[in-house]
Amino acid sequence: MTRENLSGRRHALLLCLIFSAVISWWGCAAYLPADIPAQSEYTITAVPWPEADALFHSDQHWLGGDGAYSVDLGGYRVLWLFGDSFIDPGITRDRTNATVVRNSLAVQHGTDPSTASITFYWGEKDHMPSSFFGDGDEQWFWPGGGTLLADKLIIFLMKIQRSDNELGFDVAGFSAVLIDNPDSAPSDWNVTWLAVPKVGSGIVIGSASVIAVEEYLYAFGADGTAHDAYLVRWKISDVLKGELMHMQWWEGSHNRWVRHDELAGRPAPLFSSAQMEFTVHYEPSRRCFLQVQTMSLTDPCLSYRTAPQITGPWSDPKPFYDPPEKKDSTLLIYAGKSHRGLTGADLVFTYAVNSMDMDRLLADEGIYYPVFVRGTFSEQ
Repeated sequence: MTRENLSGRRHALLLCLIFSAVISWWGCAAYLPADIPAQSEYTITAVPWPEADALFHSDQHWLGGDGAYSVDLGGYRVLWLFGDSFIDPGITRDRTNATVVRNSLAVQHGTDPSTASITFYWGEKDHMPSSFFGDGDEQWFWPGGGTLLADKLIIFLMKIQRSDNELGFDVAGFSAVLIDNPDSAPSDWNVTWLAVPKVGSGIVIGSASVIAVEEYLYAFGADGTAHDAYLVRWKISDVLKGELMHMQWWEGSHNRWVRHDELAGRPAPLFSSAQMEFTVHYEPSRRCFLQVQTMSLTDPCLSYRTAPQITGPWSDPKPFYDPPEKKDSTLLIYAGKSHRGLTGADLVFTYAVNSMDMDRLLADEGIYYPVFVRGTFSEQ
């Protein structure tokens, strides 16, 4: 869009980009032995990784985005899923000439982000950039988690709609898509939109990680009001057929799984103080599940929890990295995540940096790109 057109939309655009940060704050199957011993005590130490940051700055058209979930596609390919993204249809590398699309994605070639290459993808509407998944003025989608299942890829999406609240937007639920040819370039994907259960309790399923363990697909979600985390699952055999209606909830207070259609009220949360976006993966070197998130908009350090089983018990969050951008009170830091499919460090993390100053957001290419952090385990 032109500078004149963009100026006319600055207020709405700023609200949209900030809302994505607020939403974040709102909070190949693996075989695991049935009897997992308690994990050893350790800490995580982390440092900036500027050599990896260059990966997201390498495209002439894709000028930044947030969210940044990753999916290991195999074959040294990694899928990246972004929320609101700046796309310059020309080659000016100037955000004032860019269009903001609600979601975009990229395929990284090579698993070490400091040496890999990357190709970005988005949609096109009326010869202008548009969202990859759906595109509308009244309703749109921000990506959640995704995973590869056999030869298919499933991606969960947060459904967002316009509202008359203070921000003008609200979370309306979740959706999911199944891709049966993930080895192809995303521009050639066969995308099937799946029917999903209706969840009217404010919990957004799949806003966080989606992982496969033995015969089940597990999806983490969060409540944007109470900041609690929840866990659901499906049989992988059902998911591969595109069937998500037979969902089960983990009911921790009774230590059992409950069918969605038999759920009486809201289940007990998996843990509290959860952001809408976070990641969970199984860490084989520690024989535990590792959860990563930023603590909050007011204290945006990266933190982690651990659990011996996917259902818990989950430890309290432990901070391990203070982003240097935290010193600037005008910046928003959110969407902390780990990336199990990446190499180059024991652990790889990213977080998002945003600004409430639209002029700075448009001019400062040092922000609104995912920031890489490399981490290591340290025994206590």
